Amino acid sequence: MTKNKKIILSISSVLLVLILYGWFFGVQTLCLIGLRFVDRAFLDAVPQPLDLNLSSPAVTTLEASNCSFSVPWTNCVQTDMSGDSAMWTCADSQVYLIYHNSKEMLEPAVDEERLAELHGVMGYAFKSNVFFATSADLSFFDSREDAAKKNYLLICKMISSSGPLTDVYLFEHRDMKGFQEGAFSENSMVSLSVFDQEDWEHTLIVAVPSESELSITQADINTITTTFSVEP
Repeated sequence: MTKNKKIILSISSVLLVLILYGWFFGVQTLCLIGLRFVDRAFLDAVPQPLDLNLSSPAVTTLEASNCSFSVPWTNCVQTDMSGDSAMWTCADSQVYLIYHNSKEMLEPAVDEERLAELHGVMGYAFKSNVFFATSADLSFFDSREDAAKKNYLLICKMISSSGPLTDVYLFEHRDMKGFQEGAFSENSMVSLSVFDQEDWEHTLIVAVPSESELSITQADINTITTTFSVEP
């Protein structure tokens, strides 16, 4: 065999190995390399149980769409309502509340049948899978399909951490369950994701403006969570 043929054969062998490696392990390798460039501390954190035993006295009941909940503040004024979304100011505009219902907001944009086909679950179960996903779930020996699914969950988790709300808590009360993102001990806002019996997501954001003198506690947020109800 001539020298040129040996070189061509060697190059062909290397290319074949690279093609086979890329086919069987390319997705897994890219996913694992990508982990080197993200905040692993948040990515490896999982939701912690939320203690709902301590709540502030309920003062005002607010209603939007087919749901209602109570807040521990007075002087609540509804400033906007469109479809299944609503906004209020309370305590003389020292706290804002923004609500929307995923059935109205997300249904046109999300192919839930496709989502269920890819991941086997949707609604609360899918969001739970996202928040409980960690970098340890990825393995070099995963199949390409499993690696892609796990990486998708991690990407969703990274997107959810793009804002200031990096602490996540989970709760369950009566026929409602969901997640709280953020805490007023660390943030100026929290986001509640409440799932009803039909597995529709109701999102409520509670925020205080920078000039607010109101001090909001977890007990105040627990009042909202424990009084949240949805009409069938």
